[in-house]
Amino acid sequence: MDLIEFLHARIAEDRERLMFEHHDGCGWTLARLPCDCGTPDRLLAEVRAKWRIIELVQHAHSRYAQERDSGYGDGSDMEWLTKIEALEPVLSLLALPYAGHQDYRDEWRP
Repeated sequence: MDLIEFLHARIAEDRERLMFEHHDGCGWTLARLPCDCGTPDRLLAEVRAKWRIIELVQHAHSRYAQERDSGYGDGSDMEWLTKIEALEPVLSLLALPYAGHQDYRDEWRP
């Protein structure tokens, strides 16, 4: 399992638990749906944002590989490489809250 697969799995687990995350005192019960505390919506937005961040990093890697392999470019390879290197720690930071998970690898620690 690589870092991106690990993140996808953890974020998917987070998404599954969203319906049971509510603000203290919101009075949510299975009999009273929906609630108005806003917590599930905020957490879902957080999950979506994490997925978008991962997609952004994957897109940068893919775009760089395409340009490198096609021979296209005007010496801007260094620019793409710099952007990718700047994005790499972002994935490690996204994984940090899951450091206690059995599949987490120390090599991913920022």
